[in-house]
Amino acid sequence: MVEALICTQNWLRSIHVALHHEPTIEEIKFCEEVEKEMARGSSKKGAMLPPRPPMR
Repeated sequence: MVEALICTQNWLRSIHVALHHEPTIEEIKFCEEVEKEMARGSSKKGAMLPPRPPMR
C-alpha cells in the first residue's frame, strides 16, 4: 500500500505528465485523409488508407 502511494506521488510530481495531448500536423492530416476516404465510400475490398504518422 505504501509503495503504491509513493509511486503515485512520484508520478504526480513528475515533469512529464501529459494529461492533454495536442495532435501534430501529421496526425491531423492523417485523420483528414481517413475521413475523405470514408466519405468517398472506399470501404471496398483492397482499399488502402494513408500511412499512419509515426508516434512520438
